[in-house]
Order: sequence, then C-alpha cells, then structure tokens
Amino acid sequence: MQRRNFLVGMGSLAAGSAAAVGTGAFSFVEAGRGVTVQTTGDDSAYLKLDGDNEYVTDNSGELTIDLGGTSGNGGSAFNYDAATRVEGVVTVVNQGPNSLSVSLEGDGGNVSVVGDVDNVDMDSGEGIYFAVRSPTVASGDAAFIDVAIVEGPDGDSEVGNGAGGTLTIVTD
Repeated sequence: MQRRNFLVGMGSLAAGSAAAVGTGAFSFVEAGRGVTVQTTGDDSAYLKLDGDNEYVTDNSGELTIDLGGTSGNGGSAFNYDAATRVEGVVTVVNQGPNSLSVSLEGDGGNVSVVGDVDNVDMDSGEGIYFAVRSPTVASGDAAFIDVAIVEGPDGDSEVGNGAGGTLTIVTD
C-alpha cells in the first residue's frame, strides 16, 4: 500500500511540475539580425527595363513613353481616325536567377491594359492600350510591352491633345 501511494505521489508531482514549468513553447522572441541589400542600375539589376529609343526615353532611371512629337522623318503624330500598333516599346529583361511574371497596371484614365494589342481596333474606343507579350520570363529571357493608340476622326480627343496617364510594370 505504501508503494502504491508513493507511485501516485510521484505521478502527481511530475504532472504538477510540468504544469508549473510549461510545455517548453514560447510566445515571444525579439532578436536582432543584420540585413545587407545591394542596389544597382538597370543594366546590371535583376530586372532590366529598356526603351526602344524611339518612343521611350530614360530620364535618370525613369522610363518615359512619349507617343507624340516629331519623328525626324517629317511625321509629327499618329493618324486621326486610326488604330496604330507599336510593338516592343519597352523590353523587360530578367537578369535574375528565377523565372518571373510581368503584368501591367494602367491608371484608368486614357491608359488601359489589354491582353493583346492586336485585338485593339477603332471599336475599342479612343485611348492608349498596353499589353505584355511573353509575360512569363525565364532567367535570361525578356518580355515585351506593346502599345496601340486609337484616335478618332477629328483628333480632338484627350489622346490627340497629348493627355496620357501612368503605366506601372509589375513583376511577381
């Protein structure tokens, strides 16, 4: 009988100790760690953006798409009453080690994003339409951003008067 009480007592003592000490899990840790980040220009970055040098210029690391102005060959703008497509105004080069996906976001004003500029025509309505060609990009490969401009018959739309918008290039 003494031995049985001793074993029950030892079991109770072990259970009580575990409850008092806990399970060994924790609820909070604060620890400092060092982080190093390196940045570089587009030419040697993981993601390189290149303009076509005809409609796109690089202004201190920010690409500007200018779809108007003189061409140097006598032209000064896109046609009235037409849908004009320009392929490869921006090239997105994956110089990183992993594949990535490229997508676009328009500001909702005159800038719209479509699946393929080849499907843009006069029925699409006046505006500036962008699309990504080859949006899944393996390491060392590139995606291309194409544009279509639709202008009405009189050229007095916001598009024809130089109003634009913002295009954001997104990678995942």
